[in-house]
Amino acid sequence: MSSNNINSRSAVASALSSLLPSDLSISLYHIATSPAKTTPLFTPAPSKRPAATTLESHFIAISHENVLAFAIELLVYTLVASGERIIFISKADSSGYLPSSVACYTPAHEPESKVSLLRNVAMTVVRVILENARAANPTSKITVSLFARSQTQYLFPNSASNTTKHILEDRGLIAWWCRVLDPIFQQYIDQDAKAYLLVPGFDRLQTRKLFPERQDTKEAQWICGHPLVTDPERDLTVREIIPHYPDDPKARFLNELNGDESGKVTQRGKKWNSIRSVDDFWEMMSMRQECSLGRCVGFIWVPGNQESTQVNTQQSTQQFTKPNIQLTIDTQLSGSSLGADPSSESPKKRARPEPASILMSPRKKKLKALDSDNLILKPPLVSSAIVLDEKRYQRTIDSLLYHTDFGTIDLAKDGTRKWVQRSYAAVKASDVIIRDGWDWGELVTGTVDRAAEKAKEKEGTAGVNVLMGRRKKSEPNVLTMRKQGKKPAESISAANTLDAGKSTETEQAAKRGEFANAPMVNVLGANLVRRRPKAEEN
Repeated sequence: MSSNNINSRSAVASALSSLLPSDLSISLYHIATSPAKTTPLFTPAPSKRPAATTLESHFIAISHENVLAFAIELLVYTLVASGERIIFISKADSSGYLPSSVACYTPAHEPESKVSLLRNVAMTVVRVILENARAANPTSKITVSLFARSQTQYLFPNSASNTTKHILEDRGLIAWWCRVLDPIFQQYIDQDAKAYLLVPGFDRLQTRKLFPERQDTKEAQWICGHPLVTDPERDLTVREIIPHYPDDPKARFLNELNGDESGKVTQRGKKWNSIRSVDDFWEMMSMRQECSLGRCVGFIWVPGNQESTQVNTQQSTQQFTKPNIQLTIDTQLSGSSLGADPSSESPKKRARPEPASILMSPRKKKLKALDSDNLILKPPLVSSAIVLDEKRYQRTIDSLLYHTDFGTIDLAKDGTRKWVQRSYAAVKASDVIIRDGWDWGELVTGTVDRAAEKAKEKEGTAGVNVLMGRRKKSEPNVLTMRKQGKKPAESISAANTLDAGKSTETEQAAKRGEFANAPMVNVLGANLVRRRPKAEEN
């Protein structure tokens, strides 16, 4: 996309515009880093070199009425040898200052549905980055991964003090992320593919309650479990197939297990002797404090494509059948960490383990040969983002984390303004269009009509029909009506009362006109009066 056209320069903005209501405008802030070498994502097997890995970061935030409302960070890892990518959702948070009329709306083309703005933003960001990753290398494997853990605040300091912020508990947050990723999963994958959800300590029945509802039996399925598979033939144990993500509970557990030996991560520590399988690892994870004491953490794996069935190592290529693509997805990713085939190396090289970190290795210049077409020099997947170096990128996020306060609406507005101004110094050198002086955010206006607008028009032209129960009127008192100077026959016939089908004696007499010439006072005749004889006195 051309950066000279403000209406089409951002793929994220274009996608959001097609989903937002037409009466809503938000500001979009998107910064990213170019792919650069990073610490290997997988621990190499003993006496094997770590896989060359690149990292590309994306940070996207939206604001409404000069207040930051939502932010999300995604990390895109690429294994250079195979070209496979893992899109890891690192952080996501809301400030709670999005009005309820904006946070949820009903589109005109789906009047029976309620659409969440934040869910749409999160889904759109993941989808755009995934689509660009598929376009960059259609034959490579792509996985979307994250762990869901509820916290009062992630990216907006002191936002937990905001009483209007809706903080989901652990189960609700896990189910929310499954609903966010499910439309993407159903769009790119056929019926035979599987997405995985694992909650340590939960049985299958408890986990299935967190799955998104299936609208059609032909949709791809969610599975209780994980796609991690060991491979003894290639010496891939549990230690080598689990990735190390930042601030990841299972990564901290891996570091503890690896720390049994004195800093030699190329050797398996003694603590690994008690973990023989992946199931043993997850069982021990369920006993850790982060996954127990009433808390739960959800680990999610969603396949991003199924185009390629090949796994490339440095010396060989292995072919897999289609049903095994997702079951061995993380094994395939870690398989590229094997480096060269041991049979192709001299005995002297096999006996000498390589350094753990590629960044500290004296063979760094030789490892550059693994970068096909200078992959680390390519621009980020979403070229319309503001590209910063790693230092400025981290400084921009730290400015939000450590120099803002979202405790009240006034503090949130002030914090948003300061963050945008501070980050302007880092982004002004980029090839982007800056609007309103220092405000470098991109204005996004929706194009979807609200169903609520049509409903209001109908309410103005037609009243609301309310059915109420009708109370049966009591029969008129003839004596009372005559004292008021009314004729009983006229009054009785004037009453419009619905009966059960039987008329009363008063109504029948009124119809016959028997009350027309009746005296004013009813007096009994003398022949009808009986006097009780007095008792004779003794």
